Formats: sequence, structure tokens, C-alpha cells
Amino acid sequence: MRAYHTKKQINPTATALLTYCVGAAFLLSSNLCFANLIVITGNNIINKPTTYKNDVLDMTNGRFTIKNGGSLEIENSIINSTISSANPYLANLTDGSVSLKNNTVNVSVDGITPNANSKPAYHLIEIQRGLVDISNNSFLASTAFTLGFLETQEFKTNGINISKNKIKNF
Repeated sequence: MRAYHTKKQINPTATALLTYCVGAAFLLSSNLCFANLIVITGNNIINKPTTYKNDVLDMTNGRFTIKNGGSLEIENSIINSTISSANPYLANLTDGSVSLKNNTVNVSVDGITPNANSKPAYHLIEIQRGLVDISNNSFLASTAFTLGFLETQEFKTNGINISKNKIKNF
């Protein structure tokens, strides 16, 4: 038996729609591929509104201290941080506000010995006073039992919202 193949007419509307969808998908994904790489070094004092959106923050040798009048907002970003005796936290809120939303935070530790039986000497986030909103993030520490996730000080603090986060190895 002989097989017959017929030529099918390609629908130009369907081809245009497919081309549009592929192009739109490429543009949307390119925003993630071409994010700004921002290297943070030393102790950066935040005393005015500061925002990072859709960025990659290299904080292997840097940290933020948010003071009175300052606010730090990081959204839809990747944060790579190293916690050590020379770089003891990612963010220290002395007064002001911090907002972390929809971020991926990768934390490596350097020179900190794991100890499951004692309070950690270092914390990713330290809060003395201020407003905090930490939601829909993923936090991953490279080594368990080396650092705490968040610590508050003796000052009365309210206005803290921490919701829908994935926190591992803290």
C-alpha cells in the first residue's frame, strides 16, 4: 500500500501568533538574564530611601546598616552574602525600615564553627528598632547551625511582618 502525503497549508495567523508568543517569552526571561550586578562592599549606611529591584547583589564583602530616615527595599533580586567575623550580618536595622520581597538569598559562612547547642553569635538580620516586611523570599545558609536568621534587641519593636518565606539551615 502506498502512502500519500498532502501538503498542509500553514496558517499565517497561527504563525504570527506563535512568533509573538516566543518573542514575548524571550523578552520576559531576558529581564532575569540581564539583571544588574551590584557589588556591595563594606558597611553601607542607609539614611535615605534606597531601592534595589531585579538586581543581583554581591554582598560577599558588604552589608547594610539602616539608620533613622533610611529605608531599604530589595525586591525580585538575588542576594549572595557571606557572613563572617569581618562581615557579621546582611542588614542591621537601627531605625528606619527594611522590606525584602520575592528574593532569593544565598548565604555562605566563613570561619564560623557549627554548634547546634548554643545561641549563634551572628545573625543574618539584626533589628534594634524599625519597621520590617520580609515576605515571599527564599533564604538558604550554606552550613546549618552557624548563624541565626533574625535577632531583635532590647528596644520595644513592633511593625514586623514576616510571612511566606522559605528559610533553610538557620
